[in-house]
Amino acid sequence: MREQYPYFKILPLLLFFWITAGTTNAQTMLGFDLSNATVPVKEIRRGGPPPDGIPSIDKPQFTPVADIDYLEPEDTIIAFEKDGVARAYPFRILIWHEIVNDVVAGRPIAVVYCPLCGTAMVFDRCYDERTLEFGVSGLLYNSDVLEPKEWVAGIRLNGQAKAYHIEGLPKNQWVDDQVGDTSVRVHYSPKTESFQAETADGETLPVVHAFWFAWQAFYPETKLMK
Repeated sequence: MREQYPYFKILPLLLFFWITAGTTNAQTMLGFDLSNATVPVKEIRRGGPPPDGIPSIDKPQFTPVADIDYLEPEDTIIAFEKDGVARAYPFRILIWHEIVNDVVAGRPIAVVYCPLCGTAMVFDRCYDERTLEFGVSGLLYNSDVLEPKEWVAGIRLNGQAKAYHIEGLPKNQWVDDQVGDTSVRVHYSPKTESFQAETADGETLPVVHAFWFAWQAFYPETKLMK
């Protein structure tokens, strides 16, 4: 059973802080107090499954690279690294669970994936001196309003965010660019549907694949290269 003090519940592309002791006049849906929602409540929809109807992974198990036999080289993952400890979370697993509550090098994180909009993010689970737990809310907001042509790859470097319109990039060639004051190179392969980014020194940069509206919502200061 999940702890009953306030914790974060995940909506695709949206986090709600759920206070269990809501006011009597609060607008609610599926047991959530939406009175402090930062998006129009009328645009929030029920997704079908009830809260926790899609079970999060709360005790993930990991396989050494040498023993992995269920992934293809072109499979998509979201990765997280801290203090030399690296973890990879395959989309083919996340699509069934959407959320992984994990601890990497002592840092509690939540790996969140929305299969409707193809966006994956990592969040810190520490808040106000507590370690919070994420679960699937059963609610949706702006889940499928954009077309695939608005798919972007985003990178963050030294506090600067930049997105790249996938369909607008040259295919199978490296493109020089700038993110803030740092020179970078980006590459897109349509065969494997993979996007790579690295610094001028060859250091690989983490990449987030997302719809433009999702990336822009998380990083409103972002720049866009077309």
